[in-house]
Amino acid sequence: MIRLIVDELGPAVDQAAALDSLLFMRDPLRVTNPMNSLFGSLIPNTGVIVFAENLELAFFEPASTVGLNLVDSNNQSFTVSAEHVAPVSISGLNLTQVGFRLPQGLAPGPCVIKLVVHNKVSNSATLRIAP
Repeated sequence: MIRLIVDELGPAVDQAAALDSLLFMRDPLRVTNPMNSLFGSLIPNTGVIVFAENLELAFFEPASTVGLNLVDSNNQSFTVSAEHVAPVSISGLNLTQVGFRLPQGLAPGPCVIKLVVHNKVSNSATLRIAP
Protein backbone atom coordinates (compact mmCIF):
# COMPACT_ATOMS: atom_id res chain seq x y z
CA MET A 1 0.00 0.00 0.00
CA ILE A 2 1.34 3.41 -0.99
CA ARG A 3 1.24 5.76 1.96
CA LEU A 4 1.92 9.48 2.14
CA ILE A 5 4.05 10.33 5.16
CA VAL A 6 2.39 12.77 7.51
CA ASP A 7 4.14 15.31 9.70
CA GLU A 8 2.92 14.80 13.24
CA LEU A 9 4.23 18.26 14.19
CA GLY A 10 1.97 19.94 11.64
CA PRO A 11 -1.14 21.91 12.58
CA ALA A 12 -3.38 19.01 11.47
CA VAL A 13 -3.19 15.29 12.18
CA ASP A 14 -3.11 14.53 8.45
CA GLN A 15 -0.52 17.21 7.53
CA ALA A 16 1.66 15.90 4.69
CA ALA A 17 5.42 15.93 5.14
CA ALA A 18 6.03 18.49 2.37
CA LEU A 19 8.67 21.05 1.46
CA ASP A 20 9.14 23.76 -1.15
CA SER A 21 11.61 22.02 -3.46
CA LEU A 22 13.71 25.16 -3.94
CA LEU A 23 13.69 26.79 -0.53
CA PHE A 24 13.10 23.68 1.61
CA MET A 25 10.48 25.56 3.62
CA ARG A 26 7.39 23.89 5.06
CA ASP A 27 3.89 24.87 4.11
CA PRO A 28 1.90 27.01 3.71
CA LEU A 29 3.08 26.87 0.11
CA ARG A 30 2.48 29.64 -2.42
CA VAL A 31 1.18 28.52 -5.82
CA THR A 32 3.68 30.78 -7.56
CA ASN A 33 7.15 31.48 -6.26
CA PRO A 34 9.17 34.22 -8.01
CA MET A 35 12.35 32.63 -6.63
CA ASN A 36 11.88 29.81 -9.16
CA SER A 37 12.34 32.29 -12.02
CA LEU A 38 15.57 33.59 -10.51
CA PHE A 39 17.14 30.14 -10.78
CA GLY A 40 16.38 29.63 -14.47
CA SER A 41 12.98 27.99 -14.27
CA LEU A 42 10.53 29.15 -16.90
CA ILE A 43 7.70 27.92 -14.69
CA PRO A 44 7.28 30.11 -11.61
CA ASN A 45 4.89 27.64 -9.93
CA THR A 46 6.17 26.30 -6.65
CA GLY A 47 7.77 22.89 -6.78
CA VAL A 48 6.77 20.70 -3.85
CA ILE A 49 8.35 17.53 -2.50
CA VAL A 50 6.22 15.05 -0.54
CA PHE A 51 7.40 11.79 0.96
CA ALA A 52 5.75 8.41 0.48
CA GLU A 53 6.27 4.90 1.74
CA ASN A 54 6.21 1.75 -0.43
CA LEU A 55 6.25 3.63 -3.72
CA GLU A 56 8.54 1.98 -6.25
CA LEU A 57 8.86 2.47 -9.98
CA ALA A 58 10.60 0.11 -12.38
CA PHE A 59 13.89 1.49 -13.71
CA PHE A 60 12.31 2.28 -17.10
CA GLU A 61 9.24 4.07 -15.75
CA PRO A 62 9.25 7.87 -15.90
CA ALA A 63 8.36 10.04 -12.90
CA SER A 64 5.12 10.96 -14.68
CA THR A 65 3.89 7.43 -13.90
CA VAL A 66 3.00 8.90 -10.51
CA GLY A 67 -0.08 11.10 -10.55
CA LEU A 68 -1.14 13.48 -7.81
CA ASN A 69 -4.75 14.37 -7.14
CA LEU A 70 -5.30 17.63 -5.30
CA VAL A 71 -8.62 18.97 -4.00
CA ASP A 72 -8.46 22.57 -2.75
CA SER A 73 -10.53 24.39 -0.15
CA ASN A 74 -13.11 25.32 -2.84
CA ASN A 75 -13.53 21.61 -3.64
CA GLN A 76 -11.88 22.09 -7.05
CA SER A 77 -10.02 18.99 -8.21
CA PHE A 78 -6.64 19.09 -9.99
CA THR A 79 -4.50 16.28 -11.38
CA VAL A 80 -0.78 16.71 -12.01
CA SER A 81 2.07 14.35 -12.82
CA ALA A 82 5.19 13.95 -10.74
CA GLU A 83 8.31 15.57 -12.19
CA HIS A 84 10.78 13.78 -9.94
CA VAL A 85 10.62 10.45 -8.08
CA ALA A 86 13.64 9.20 -6.12
CA PRO A 87 14.30 6.86 -3.21
CA VAL A 88 15.41 8.35 0.09
CA SER A 89 18.25 6.53 1.85
CA ILE A 90 17.26 6.08 5.48
CA SER A 91 18.13 2.76 7.05
CA GLY A 92 15.09 0.59 7.73
CA LEU A 93 12.64 2.79 5.82
CA ASN A 94 11.30 2.42 2.30
CA LEU A 95 10.78 6.12 1.55
CA THR A 96 10.48 7.89 -1.78
CA GLN A 97 10.42 11.60 -2.48
CA VAL A 98 7.93 12.79 -5.08
CA GLY A 99 8.40 16.22 -6.66
CA PHE A 100 5.68 18.09 -8.53
CA ARG A 101 4.57 21.65 -9.30
CA LEU A 102 1.48 23.20 -7.80
CA PRO A 103 -1.14 23.86 -10.48
CA GLN A 104 -2.48 27.35 -11.17
CA GLY A 105 -5.82 28.12 -9.61
CA LEU A 106 -5.46 26.37 -6.25
CA ALA A 107 -7.51 28.22 -3.64
CA PRO A 108 -5.79 29.31 -0.41
CA GLY A 109 -6.34 27.05 2.59
CA PRO A 110 -6.14 23.30 3.11
CA CYS A 111 -5.60 21.14 0.05
CA VAL A 112 -6.08 17.37 0.17
CA ILE A 113 -3.54 15.34 -1.80
CA LYS A 114 -3.38 11.68 -2.87
CA LEU A 115 -0.84 9.77 -4.95
CA VAL A 116 -1.95 7.44 -7.74
CA VAL A 117 0.44 4.90 -9.28
CA HIS A 118 -0.23 1.59 -11.01
CA ASN A 119 -3.96 1.99 -10.27
CA LYS A 120 -3.23 2.17 -6.54
CA VAL A 121 -4.28 5.21 -4.51
CA SER A 122 -2.48 6.37 -1.37
CA ASN A 123 -3.98 7.67 1.83
CA SER A 124 -4.92 11.34 1.79
CA ALA A 125 -2.94 14.07 3.47
CA THR A 126 -3.28 17.84 3.65
CA LEU A 127 -1.07 20.66 2.37
CA ARG A 128 -1.76 24.29 3.18
CA ILE A 129 -1.82 26.82 0.36
CA ALA A 130 -0.89 30.39 1.26
CA PRO A 131 -3.04 33.33 0.07
